[in-house]
Amino acid sequence: TGHLGDVLVNTFTTSNTTLSSLGETMKYVAPAAASLGVDLETAAAMAGKLGDAGIQGSEAGTALRAVITRLAAPSNAAAEVLENLKVQTADANGNLRAVPELLAESDEKMRGYGSAARSEMIKTLFETEAMSAATVLLGQAGSGSLQDYAKSLEEAGSAARVAAQMN
Repeated sequence: TGHLGDVLVNTFTTSNTTLSSLGETMKYVAPAAASLGVDLETAAAMAGKLGDAGIQGSEAGTALRAVITRLAAPSNAAAEVLENLKVQTADANGNLRAVPELLAESDEKMRGYGSAARSEMIKTLFETEAMSAATVLLGQAGSGSLQDYAKSLEEAGSAARVAAQMN
């Protein structure tokens, strides 16, 4: 629980989220993320980046859950888009690859397309309700910001430090 507290404190003190909205986000995404091997820092980083874009709370959690599960089990149309982009979502053991890595690779492969074609691919991959969040996450992962942010959330001792300041 100490590590969980640190990651959550690191997230809401460095992004446009509150503990309450972050908790609401995690309520929706955490079960899917955990079952697919997405670590806490990655899920929190994605929530923080979405918060910075104004997508918070249950809206962020629902969108994150959709992004993760649609990468893990793409529809037939989405699988065709991924195949055309030459993006493999599973590793050699059949497990979902690291989500930031998948997003960065997808972003890179879509860069050569026009905005309408790119938008159509994102819509096909993530469907309309998760499209805005996916667009934010693709850009953040493509630039490396998502990965750097996830790593920064590993800082230990934040929860104790914030609690001491509040006291």
